[in-house]
Amino acid sequence: MIHHYTSTVEDTVAVVLHTDTDLNCSDFYLKHRKESLDNKTIVEKDIDRALEHTFNVLIRFGWFDSPEQQFYRQLTKADVDTPESRKLSLESAQDSIILLKNVNRSLPLHIDQLKNKKNCID
Repeated sequence: MIHHYTSTVEDTVAVVLHTDTDLNCSDFYLKHRKESLDNKTIVEKDIDRALEHTFNVLIRFGWFDSPEQQFYRQLTKADVDTPESRKLSLESAQDSIILLKNVNRSLPLHIDQLKNKKNCID
């Protein structure tokens, strides 16, 4: 796997579904759900829960409302990347920076310390 967090696609599907990070914006589940079900890394209840999460988001965004009631369908390219949105993005990034207390001198991370450990660092 590209992320090196799991070794198989079945394990990736299982980790994603079991940690509720299951909003799928691609065809990954569609391609690999059967393998995961067959290998018993997931059960139908996991897929049902992911579908419930997805439909809750779609309902909140008005996906099933008539097009004229959907605020996001009224946006145009002129509404994207505006000076206001850039300012808000910068402020959000600045406000979200977290200073870590360097206990036991664990920072900065060194790649040699991470070898043979499950992580998302390539």
